[in-house]
Amino acid sequence: MIMNKSKKQVLVKKHRACTNIFSQGFGFMLHHKPDYALVFVFKKMRYVPITMFLVFFQLDLLFLDEKKRVVEIARLKPFRDYMPKKKAQYVVELPVGRLGKTKVGDVIEF
Repeated sequence: MIMNKSKKQVLVKKHRACTNIFSQGFGFMLHHKPDYALVFVFKKMRYVPITMFLVFFQLDLLFLDEKKRVVEIARLKPFRDYMPKKKAQYVVELPVGRLGKTKVGDVIEF
């Protein structure tokens, strides 16, 4: 489960961790619209460029710092690339519309 701890709101009930280069590289590539989220886990804070190559639906993204605090939010369209303005240690890819009232500064729990 992924929850906005600051707002006490469940964002999604299911998620999958992407901890290696293979799972991080493929993400939602060639998937149908998911009902779960992906959590990309990195060893340290870094800029995490995102590509939507072969992803056929929009996604909402949360970029989190080492304390799982939201530092940036983005909505990506299919076949686009995105370079975040902030460093992150975690990136959460959610189906569009699951962010609720999530804002920069909120703490996310998974």
